[in-house]
Amino acid sequence: MALEDAVEDGLLTANPAARAAKNLPSGQSPEMTSWTAAQTRDFLDWSAEHSELHAAWQVALWTGLRRGELLGLRWSDVNLDKRLITVRQSAVPSRVKGRGLDITIDTPKSGKSRMVDVDDATALTLAAYKVAYSEPPDPRLLRRRGSGSFQVADPGPGAAQVSGM
Repeated sequence: MALEDAVEDGLLTANPAARAAKNLPSGQSPEMTSWTAAQTRDFLDWSAEHSELHAAWQVALWTGLRRGELLGLRWSDVNLDKRLITVRQSAVPSRVKGRGLDITIDTPKSGKSRMVDVDDATALTLAAYKVAYSEPPDPRLLRRRGSGSFQVADPGPGAAQVSGM
């Protein structure tokens, strides 16, 4: 989805992952590869200087949170003093023709909340991020500067629909 978004935003001319999926035999998944510690450090060094989503990358890499769990975080889920994140919800993005991006807020994939330890460096990064992105006040942990927060589109029972990313 992220590569498709990059194509739509003009950041990439084509989705390189589309070609990879065509070369796989039916029913087989590609082999997973992970970054080395050096590659992870290099990426985080780069993102600290060039990405306003550095805190998100650092949390994802050091906690193992899934994308939807990361997007669903609120400041009320983060206890910097105890170095804990409580994963209570997940945000699942989907494109809706004519409306752009919609986000559904639901329970985590496992169906129940869980607590995740946060290392000291990530806690410091989150504290700095909170200060940098605290105006206007927003309960959402991750957002882009100037884009505002998500807006609740359907506050009815069950999962909340959120749009405005």
